[in-house]
Amino acid sequence: MRLAIGLPHIGAFSGKFVDCYVGLRKPAEGYRHLRVGGAPVDIARNELVRRFLAGEGEWLLQIDSDMGFARESLARLFERTQERPEIRMISALCFTRYVPPLPTIFRDVTRVRDDGREYLRIQCRETMEWLEKHPEALTECPCVLEPAPDDALVRADGSGGAFLLVHREVFETLDEPWFERDALKRGEDFYFFQNARRAGFELWVDRSVICGHEWGEGQYIGPETFVVYQSLYPLERLIET
Repeated sequence: MRLAIGLPHIGAFSGKFVDCYVGLRKPAEGYRHLRVGGAPVDIARNELVRRFLAGEGEWLLQIDSDMGFARESLARLFERTQERPEIRMISALCFTRYVPPLPTIFRDVTRVRDDGREYLRIQCRETMEWLEKHPEALTECPCVLEPAPDDALVRADGSGGAFLLVHREVFETLDEPWFERDALKRGEDFYFFQNARRAGFELWVDRSVICGHEWGEGQYIGPETFVVYQSLYPLERLIET
């Protein structure tokens, strides 16, 4: 089996998440199911990686427990790795759960904190311009755009771990812990991407794979919510994380 699917979570899974997970198209040859619950997210992610590396398989897909995703989301990310074998890390397009929602695509180091962690620029303007070119991305969330726009795949310096596919080589190259939160109890995914980038691995985001962040009963925060809020808030205020 080439794939393991890892679910880090603290509380219970919603019915919406279960529906998405059951409906997700998985590899015909099978996959390993890994789950770590009741632990802080960085501890859970590290334990998932340990279990993944202890077995066989090339790829680990991590899915956060409050995400919505379409049936073909995993298949599209796998398709990208076949088209471009140099891809070793690839994420879906996701948006933050807090208000105002932001796309989790980050590029370019703007400054470095005293603890060595980097601040990255949020790709608000770039994401907004891309959505204006592709209004079909606003019609349904979650979804996988078919056909995928030619400009859907972009390089990034950081994203998030919400729907993230990583090759075994990345984890084997980096030292443990792979994920570590800072003193403010945040940023375990940025820690991972920062170290992976310094080790020579590139991160990609496929904007044709659009995930939703659970918000209330039957609602997702996604590209449409982002577009509405960006019409109210100046982009210049939202450039660093």
